[in-house]
Parts: sequence; C-alpha cells; structure tokens
Amino acid sequence: MKNPAVAGLFCAFSLLTCAAAAQETNPTPSALEAAPAAAVNSELEAALGTVSAAEAAEAAQQQAQPAAPAPAAASVDALSSDTASSSPSEESGQTSETPLAANNTASGEAAGEPQEYSMRMAFLLPTADSPLEGPSQTALLGLLAANYASEHPAEVLLVRPGSNGTAVDQLKAAARAGAQVAVGPLDRTAISEIAKLNYLPLPLVTLNEIELDELTPMTQDEIFAERRLREAQKNAAALEAAEERPLEAALSEKEAADNQPTGGRISNKTKVPGLVLADEIELPFYNRKPLQFPRNMLMLGMSMEHDAEYVARLGVASLPETTEAGEKPKVLLIDHDTPLEKRVSQAFEQELIRMGFTPDRLTVDLNEFTRLRKFFELVVEKLNTDEFDEVLIDQEADPVGWRQQQIRIRRLQAAKRARVALSEPPYYAAFLAMDAKNASLVRSRLPIRTRVWATSLTNPGETATDSAARAMTYDLLQVGLVDAPMILNFNPEEFEQTYQVPVPETTFDKRLFALGADAYALSQSVAHGVSSAQIKGLLGTLTYNLNFTPVVDRRAQTAMIQGGVVKPVSEEDLVEFEVLRQSKRLRAQSRSLERLTREAERAAQEAGTLAPNDPELESELLQQMQNTPAKSSAQPPEELDDALEATTTETTTTPAP
Repeated sequence: MKNPAVAGLFCAFSLLTCAAAAQETNPTPSALEAAPAAAVNSELEAALGTVSAAEAAEAAQQQAQPAAPAPAAASVDALSSDTASSSPSEESGQTSETPLAANNTASGEAAGEPQEYSMRMAFLLPTADSPLEGPSQTALLGLLAANYASEHPAEVLLVRPGSNGTAVDQLKAAARAGAQVAVGPLDRTAISEIAKLNYLPLPLVTLNEIELDELTPMTQDEIFAERRLREAQKNAAALEAAEERPLEAALSEKEAADNQPTGGRISNKTKVPGLVLADEIELPFYNRKPLQFPRNMLMLGMSMEHDAEYVARLGVASLPETTEAGEKPKVLLIDHDTPLEKRVSQAFEQELIRMGFTPDRLTVDLNEFTRLRKFFELVVEKLNTDEFDEVLIDQEADPVGWRQQQIRIRRLQAAKRARVALSEPPYYAAFLAMDAKNASLVRSRLPIRTRVWATSLTNPGETATDSAARAMTYDLLQVGLVDAPMILNFNPEEFEQTYQVPVPETTFDKRLFALGADAYALSQSVAHGVSSAQIKGLLGTLTYNLNFTPVVDRRAQTAMIQGGVVKPVSEEDLVEFEVLRQSKRLRAQSRSLERLTREAERAAQEAGTLAPNDPELESELLQQMQNTPAKSSAQPPEELDDALEATTTETTTTPAP
C-alpha cells in the first residue's frame, strides 16, 4: 500500500451485498482466505477491495432475493482474482468470480449506526496487470478523497474486468449492481468500445478522451481541390485586411519605422537546420466524419493538446495588429523531436493556422544546440559621428586620458546595444513545445520583446522545495503558461486537512488525483440529470453540455514565471503583459544613449580631444578609430559588465539576448 493510513478511508466506500446476511446463517471463510495467493495483487488493492464485473452482477442478483436482504449500509471488502484455469467461467470466456466477505465494522454497523449513502456509483478499473493500473489507482484515490470530503458521500462500487471481459461488460455489470453513474475507464481503447454503443445503461464520465471525428486521407483530386480552396481563403483574408488598412496608412507606418533610430536590428537566418518556413507548412489533408456518441457520456481528460490550443489563442490575442513596419506580425514554433512534444507542437501549429497565423517551425537538436544560437543575431552598427566625435587618444602618450576615453566608448556602445536589443523582433510570439529543462536552454536565446508561451509541460515544478526547479525559473523568465489550479496553488497542509490523505508524491500524481476528484464532481452533476453546467475543479474550470458535445471543456489556470516562482495571473493580465515595462534596467540603459553622448562631448571638450566640425576629418578620425585596436595591457574597469562590452572596430554581430 502506498500509505497504511489510506486503508481506513477506502473501507468506508466498498460494496453493498448480501454476503453479510448470508454469513450470519451459513458462515464461510473470508475472501482473503478463500481466494488463492495470486488474488492479492498489491497491498493497495487489498485495502481498496475490488470486484469483477461478474461479481457485481452476482451481488445485484443476491440483493434481489427476498430470503436474504442486504443491510442498507453493509460494507464489503472484495478481492479480485482469476479463478483456477479449470473453472467454468474461464472456459466459457466469462468474467472471473471471487467470494465476497462482509466487513460490518468499517461501515459502522457494529455500533448499530449503518452508513447512509446519497447514491451509488461505480469506478471502472483496468485489469490488475495493465500498465494503467497505477494511474487508475491514483485517480481512484482522488475520487474517494473527494467523496469523503463531500457532505453527501456516495457508495462506490469498484468494478474490474475478468478474463476476456470488456469495458462494455463492466459498464453493464455496474448498472445491474444498481450504480446510478460510472467513472472510468482511463484506457482510450476501452473508451472507443463504449462510444460505439447506441445508448448507455447509465451515465458515464471517462478519465480520458478520444477523437470526435474519424479521419480518412484525401485522394489526390481532393487534395488539389482543397489546396485551391485554402489559397482562395488566404487571398480573401489578405484582401479584407488591406481594405481595413488603407495603403497610405501602411506606407506612413513603414516610413516611420524606417526613420526610427535604432542603431541596428535583430536578424534571423533562414538557413538554420531544422527550420521550416510558414510557406512550407500546411494542414494535413484529411476528410473528417463526425462520430456519433451515446448520450450521457462525458469525456474528461488532461490532454496537453487542448492546453496548447488554449495557449495559442492567448498568444494570438496578445499580438499587435501590425508591426512597426505596418505588416502582419509573425510567430515562431519551437519544438523538440520527442513523441509528446511533437503532439503538443502539432496542436499549436493547427490552432495557429486556423486563426490565420501560420508559424515558422524550428525543431531544436540539443546535441547541436548552436543552431538556435545562430538563428537570432543582434546586429549593432558602429558608433557614428553624432554619437562619438572625439580624436582618439594615444595610449602611451596619455594612459589616463586613453582609459577614460575607452570607458566613454564602451558605455556608448553598451547603450546602443541595449537599444538594438529592445528593437522590434522578427517574431512577436514564440510557442515552446518542450519540457522545462529544454525550454530553459531555449528561452534565454530569444529576443527580449518576443512573448514566450508554453503549456504545463514547461512548468518546472515545485519551486518552493526543489532548488533545481527554482533555478530553471530564472531561465524561463516571463514565460506564460497554463496548468491545473491544484498544481499552481498547492498547499500541503490544506490538502491533507481537506482530503485526509497523504500528499501525492509527484506532480503527475497530483494531476491524476485532481482528475479523479473532478470526475467525481462531474459524475454527481450528471447523475442528477444536469445536462449542462460549469464547475470550478482542481484541473481548472470545467464546462460541459451534453446536448452539443461529449467532451468536457477544461480551461486551465493562466500563470507566468516571474521572480523564481510560477505565479498565477488572470487571463487578461497575461494577454496584456508588456515586456518593455518589466525590462527596466535595459530600457533605462537604452534611453541613456543621448545622455551619454552629451556627457562624452563635454568630457572631450574639457580634455581637448573634441574633433573639429569637418566632415572629411570626421570620416578620417572614425576610420582611425576602427583601425586602432586597444592594447591587451589595458583592462576595462570592474564596474563594466562583460555582457555589455562590444568591440569598437566594426559592426558587431552577436547572439540576441
């Protein structure tokens, strides 16, 4: 068992059968004694008490017999096991059966106070040897804990398939056992089997999602027609945008942008390996046929693809209408070549294309990480005569004056570099489809004014207890993301006080716990005949409408990484966030270029090194400055930061900060 303290909680939510009455007149060995040793799959399963589909049906039939009525609050522990290979049930392909034993003490019957339940619900478990057994048990823990914390707890039936049993058999057995609603399964294949039914024997809330459409590849003729349609739609959108913005306004904006003094630009190279330009990206060519789902079926999941679609909409909402040059802003998608990250990347890409912002896509190879370093470059122009108009001092003739002049030059270049770093970026938004470790290596190489967006995959984790996670937050500064409210606002003391169970060990376990708890809340709503509702859950805001779609719309909590923590913020604040307001140091340094120029001019006048106002002589002095490197014996003062130093001999080209 994960924790012995959990056993007492689980026993309060086991099966209602007539085995207790049967034992009073004809005692039988307990389930643990009657079942073979192979029946006990784990300590946790023994404490939970699971029942196969056949057992649940048998219990319902026994309850219907008037000779042995079951007490209303009888609590039963049941162990799931496969019977011997020679048993008739296995030979006939039916689900296996195990004796049931009463446990009246756990239910309070020993004290003469039977437990009253508001309703009966079933939880569909996978086979004991399934890879989804562990996640299912964690989700079940969340459901049972939420049930325990409820003012009107339900009786929970745990239904496990026997040999050759299916999820449909489990669902039907749960209905025969008297359950009013079912939760599960977690397996997508099992959910697909249930979705093929014309109707459900009882309402169902699954713990995963499947596609709403059946996809079939298009033929060559269909692909040709679809391409023409997409091209026409693209041209129509461009024409509409041109009508909304007159040509004169676009030209004036471009002219104003061209005349704005920046002293350089941020460039991006299009020959970097792994880069696919927007013109080369198109949606896959599939025909979509909507699937028919039975009514009263809800699908709740933790799909990061849905999170990516939500984040893509937030990122597009934060874009300006046009760039400083009057053009449509561009967006960049950066991913890593792993299955999960590629799925998130595809979700980003398809939603951005749907919204009219086809991204450039860069796949990062961490073994050759320099390709991203070379992708963005900060091109800083040399100081002109308006910024530096001095005669260069000879170092040997006047070491002190030379040193002071070098300080002035470096400060001017640092201010100019800061101004260029704050210039308009090639991409106004970058979407990261990668985990926190890889994203932390990428973030610092993006332009400052580029808004960075990600999903919960990029959440570094528990920053309060994990020093490595906290360190990554500084590399992921100002990344906007979404995650479950339970993760972003987790408080261990409040959690244990509310649910009376130990804190889940990992972030993934916490999400599974929240999945089970939210599934419980949805099941209570559906079981009472509510066809549409909105619930504030642990995974986010859950909205469903059985009249339109079986998928529960899960809106996660918006957040931003700042100050060493992942800070929850409102959706509006996240969209309207301004990078320049936060970059106070760099912004002040950028604005200091004119002030430093004036100070340098006054210092040159006092030192007598101010160049005469002669254009030919000024050109000669600048050429001299470019061709006179500083001697290695002279070191820059300690007050100058190495990151702000730039060469004075030519136009500098360095990675963008």
